[in-house]
Amino acid sequence: MMEDGGLFWILMAVVGVTALGGSLAMSMVREREPSEEERAAADRATRTLYAEEARDQAR
Repeated sequence: MMEDGGLFWILMAVVGVTALGGSLAMSMVREREPSEEERAAADRATRTLYAEEARDQAR
């Protein structure tokens, strides 16, 4: 039979590998390429902000 200390380290190794795998999966999901619709929305928002800033500086 395994000691409680050995079981603890095996459990910690499994939890650690699971946490690492989960964090890698999440980073891959979050860093995906944006769709054309998302790019267009970002471009529109950028143009709007620049236009507002230029209008404010012209005053």
